[in-house]
Amino acid sequence: MRKQKFTFSMIQIIIVSLFLLSFTASYSQEVVHPQSVTTGVFHGLTPALKDIPAIKNLKKYEKNRADMKEKIKEYENGFERNPDMKRKNYSDAINALPGTPDPVWQKDAPANKANPTIVKNFAGQTSNSFPPDCNGAIGPNHFMQTINVTYNIYNKSTGAKVAGPTNMNTLFSGVTGSNCNDGDPIIIYDEFADRWLAAEFALCTSNNTMLVAVSTTNDPTGTWYKYSFDVDDTPDYMKFGVWNDGYYMSTNNGGLKDVYVFERSVMLTGGASPKMIGFSNAWRPNSGFHCIMPCDNDFTAASAGAPGMFITINDNAWGGTDALWIYELDADWTTTSNSTFTRIQTLSVPAFDSNFGSSWDNIAQYNSTQKLDAVNQILMFRAQYINFGSYQTIVCQHTVDVDATDHAGVRWYELRNNGSTWEIRQSGTYAPDAGHRWMGAISMNANHEIGLAYSYSNPSTNTYPSLKFTGQTSSENSLASGTFDVTETNIVTGTGAQTGANRWGDYSQMSVDPTDQNTFWFTSEYGKSGTKGTQIIGFYFNLTTNPPIANFSGAPTTMLPGTTVQFTDNSTNLPTSWIWDFPGGTPSSSTDQNPSIVYSTAGVYDATLIVVNGYGSDTITKTAYIEVIEQTPIIEFVGNPATITAGATVFYTDQTTFSPTSWLWDFPGGNPSSSTLQNPQVAYDAAGVYDVTLTASNTYGPDTLTKTAYITVNAPPATGGWIEQAAGFAEPSRGISGFSIVDANTAWAWAYDGVNTSNYIRDFTVTTNGGNLWTANSITGYDAYSIANICALSDLVAYAGMYPTGGAGGYVLKTTDGGVSWTPQTTATFNNSASFLNFVYFFDANNGVCMGDPIGSPKKFEVYNTTDGGDTWVLNTNSGLAMTISTGYGYVNDFCTVGDNIWFGTNTNKVYRSTDKGMTWANSSTALTETNLVSFADALNGFAWYTTTFAAKKTTNGGSTWTTYTAPTNMRKSDISRVPGLANTYVSVGAAQTDLGSSYTRNLGTAWDTIDASAQYTAVKFLDQNIGWAGGFNTDATTGGIYKWFGAPTLYCSANPIEITIGGSSSLLADVTGGWGNYVYSWTSNPAGFTSTEANPTVSPTDTTDYTIVVTSAFNEVSSTCTISVQPVGISELENSEINVYPNPANAELNIDIRKSNYNNLNVKIYNLVGEVIYSQNHNNKTSIKIDLSKYAAGVYYVALYSNAELMKKKITIIK
Repeated sequence: MRKQKFTFSMIQIIIVSLFLLSFTASYSQEVVHPQSVTTGVFHGLTPALKDIPAIKNLKKYEKNRADMKEKIKEYENGFERNPDMKRKNYSDAINALPGTPDPVWQKDAPANKANPTIVKNFAGQTSNSFPPDCNGAIGPNHFMQTINVTYNIYNKSTGAKVAGPTNMNTLFSGVTGSNCNDGDPIIIYDEFADRWLAAEFALCTSNNTMLVAVSTTNDPTGTWYKYSFDVDDTPDYMKFGVWNDGYYMSTNNGGLKDVYVFERSVMLTGGASPKMIGFSNAWRPNSGFHCIMPCDNDFTAASAGAPGMFITINDNAWGGTDALWIYELDADWTTTSNSTFTRIQTLSVPAFDSNFGSSWDNIAQYNSTQKLDAVNQILMFRAQYINFGSYQTIVCQHTVDVDATDHAGVRWYELRNNGSTWEIRQSGTYAPDAGHRWMGAISMNANHEIGLAYSYSNPSTNTYPSLKFTGQTSSENSLASGTFDVTETNIVTGTGAQTGANRWGDYSQMSVDPTDQNTFWFTSEYGKSGTKGTQIIGFYFNLTTNPPIANFSGAPTTMLPGTTVQFTDNSTNLPTSWIWDFPGGTPSSSTDQNPSIVYSTAGVYDATLIVVNGYGSDTITKTAYIEVIEQTPIIEFVGNPATITAGATVFYTDQTTFSPTSWLWDFPGGNPSSSTLQNPQVAYDAAGVYDVTLTASNTYGPDTLTKTAYITVNAPPATGGWIEQAAGFAEPSRGISGFSIVDANTAWAWAYDGVNTSNYIRDFTVTTNGGNLWTANSITGYDAYSIANICALSDLVAYAGMYPTGGAGGYVLKTTDGGVSWTPQTTATFNNSASFLNFVYFFDANNGVCMGDPIGSPKKFEVYNTTDGGDTWVLNTNSGLAMTISTGYGYVNDFCTVGDNIWFGTNTNKVYRSTDKGMTWANSSTALTETNLVSFADALNGFAWYTTTFAAKKTTNGGSTWTTYTAPTNMRKSDISRVPGLANTYVSVGAAQTDLGSSYTRNLGTAWDTIDASAQYTAVKFLDQNIGWAGGFNTDATTGGIYKWFGAPTLYCSANPIEITIGGSSSLLADVTGGWGNYVYSWTSNPAGFTSTEANPTVSPTDTTDYTIVVTSAFNEVSSTCTISVQPVGISELENSEINVYPNPANAELNIDIRKSNYNNLNVKIYNLVGEVIYSQNHNNKTSIKIDLSKYAAGVYYVALYSNAELMKKKITIIK
């Protein structure tokens, strides 16, 4: 755990600011003496850790821990603690350096001089903590890892776990505060004593406590001495370092004691009262949160009597200058009051920018808006100290923004002391691409090689938070170049973004194997779907001693003049320099590793490469390797699919070579019939066999290719309202189990083996263009499971429920790349001996539910809920999930949803229902033998079936009660789907030979009408009345397996003529196409009085009338309205350019403007459509007239102006 630090009081700020201004010397400042000297309490020995039982149920453990933390909060919240915890202080940011860019930014990886050898790379613990505080250390025979708030111990040779996972506080059983298990764990190996040190803090007691344990031997699985120390309140983010005379510690606790040292010699022997000396750091950077880093001594102990050391950074944005601050703590264990602490040196460094803003939202992630904490105000754990005899070295690092865009890189330093002062020997900022590198850990080995590992996130390459490492070879180190030259290597690739929280880290750890003083060991967290993964790796660097072997490739090698060839060095044995020769190329030579060369003149050319390293050189010439020709395009293209059903689309892909610049396609029978696009899409509406022609041109002319009889368009099969589509499965007789429809274009379907149903497969298929093309795939890596169902949220994101093909278990898998890869949601465990997953469903992007067979005692259905998109699943213990029958279970994919409602059936007469997205449940009895299919039209009306002997029940109250339903013979009985948007409407399908075809009802099953009676359908699902699919069996990858509903017909209403006079007539026309056919017409009118079931009736209205036609085709229903205007007999319009009547249509008022003002006897009249005068008024010599229309009904009228003769007559419309 890491808590951001509170602000000092105003008085303290003034004092510290003056102090900093007064002391700016390079080193040797005033000292401070201890603020406290106390003794720790020895609490005896732990049991051997290998004998402590491991946590069996981590999920339950995490829940219990969370419950306990809630109780502790009751105490913690009794008063305000650290009121400004989240503060990041950049009070002088406006004047901060360096601006941009970072002055020592390593923007790319140079010639790699060493390839790393990975000794071990294995998964550590997983964590649900934010953050996990992952760290670990290497010893002679073990690697011990601690996270919030457990530990594991591994055999370092095999990676096998030999102890854990066990609570950290088992190291402190019986110690005051051990019940807290609060976290911020630390583990380090003390190689000078051949012992281990572990620590965590306890905040739940009245006096906050530091718990420290020291192993009794070099075997961490054995016994440990356990101690407690009373430290100042909230000793947050404590870090330890080993020194020859003490264990040195610092905390994030400004204003109180935040620097400590513990009496190591006593603790190593299990002594009763080790001393602890505490100081307040008067030279604390003004950053808000801050913890100076104790130096941790490796390999050779510091000289006897040398003070313990601390180091930290200061950003000039906090005040002062960009610098490293170095401290010494001189402990006098005889007369502890003589002990001192001081800042000995302020060491200027290349300017850096640590400002990522004032919040924890810093590092961008792929596929998430949630940003992560850069932990950018401190040096990261560890700061390593090495005594090389004639000089001393410190290596350390922190996170910076390299270009003022919150682009994170790792700033690192190697410090050297040749006598009495420290100097920066080399420094650099590693950020060789657009990705973020942060949360680093660094160490140097005895060979003067440096290892650096870090978190890595790169949204631009779709990379979730991952782990990588790089390093510096000893030869590069000898140059003090500030450059890492070891191949950057992936440790583990993240499989998911962290959502719902920004905390990351808060720290990691790199240590060096004490047995060879060469191998680096590192552990940290990475992004893992559903949880946070950790990884442990050991690696070292291999220096080559062999001369290089030259090799290269170029692409393309045959091309038009003016083309660029990209040459790639494929040489082995790590060359360090390259000399290329390119006759005919521009440039004609290069010393780049991978040059780009332009060839402008036709011809055949050699290419030569000489490579060199420190051990020799090698040359390779590839003769006649590059051919530059003046060539017209060579045409090639493909259309996919080449065999379709009428109405489907073919996707064409140009595969022409020699750089075409224009394209002309000809598609007889297609829509469009021609195109100039490079990769067009063409629909074919009529059955037939069609040619396709492509003409492509480049600088040297055109070429043409015609593929004769290339596209075959089949007539729609005789399946009523269904269009056959190819499911895409290469294996024949794949039967569709179900569909998940996202929108009109996107749908997913999953399949079973129709030849051998005992052959459990994991095949699925996806369309993103409305079914014109289905792309089949398979879920790999889960051979003992099959797909229960898929719930899709988009073309890329979907969840799959996986049931075991034998025994118990289940997985919820998630894909974010369209099904290419799948990641388990680990907190939906299904790991009980009775577990059996039946389905997963998401109501939206965040809220989901998955269900499995009953477990536990008393038995309850195993249901998990998520509110964060599956990152975290919580076991539902609602009493409504109880199953009273010991042999009760659910059925795979036997569920139905409407809005927030969800129902599922069982092998009993019970149906279970939730009305709140699966959070609370109730059940009811259907009186069926079993209930293996449920389907609801809305929240109230639904069916329950027992398909084996086919018996059905019906409900009108959401499933509270059920009545017997006698199904008509033309109701199909394999599957049923409601049609969203159409009330009371279902479609049913049949697969049995006595039940083939499909039918529909529009009255909740009172009557069913047959759509077709010959096709075999296995499943059905509708999105709305236009979009629906039924499943069947495929013949091959390009034939059959899926049927798409024709959709609703297209309807246009028209009248001829649209304007008649009273006594006239007009013909109405319902122009309807598409859909299933078998149209049923129903005309109505407004004003009411007319009805008809003819397609084209004749009408004679006496007033303007709207006519609405409703056409039904199967269950689809469409409507359209047209208007016939009726004018009075004999009324005709007369235009006059000098008179303007407006607005038209008019509502409350009509305006008349008259340009000529000398009209005598001017009279204005308004007529209705039967010729009645409804308004008449004289307006002599007026140029502007307003008429109140509020008392007239809506309709069509005529306004006329007279002055001795008719001046104007105009039709107007009054609207209300």
